[in-house]
Amino acid sequence: METQGSMLSVKMACIEHHDTIWRSQPLVGRSSVGNLLLAGAILVSGESYMRVKSMFDAFGLVVFGQGTYYDLQKRWLFPAIHQHWEMEKEMVMRTLQTQTKSLTLLGNGQCDSPGFSAKYGTYTIADEESKKIVDFELVQLGEPGVHT
Repeated sequence: METQGSMLSVKMACIEHHDTIWRSQPLVGRSSVGNLLLAGAILVSGESYMRVKSMFDAFGLVVFGQGTYYDLQKRWLFPAIHQHWEMEKEMVMRTLQTQTKSLTLLGNGQCDSPGFSAKYGTYTIADEESKKIVDFELVQLGEPGVHT
């Protein structure tokens, strides 16, 4: 028996020397679905990996390491979120382009922390009537042409 994050694998062999592996979760590529779902839940909850890991440890549950969490984000979660955002943005733009009435766009800029220590800022543009985000930009403050 071995674990890969939240997945348990059991290697078995019968007396006829047939080997098989039973897994508690299906795989996507080499990643277990449960690990991927758990990483996604942590990401969209806004909670930190370390706080979730502390909770798992308190219950005696096995969880993947922090490096695996960041790898799952990079390989699976961020690309899926980006793809969904691009599809949503395209749909919003198509809808707005077919409108016959005038369009009112609202903009808002925000830095990641108060004061002068902010490293990143976002600027969001939304359609007033539909309340849909039309576009947003994440910028690193201090880049040429970026001012607070």
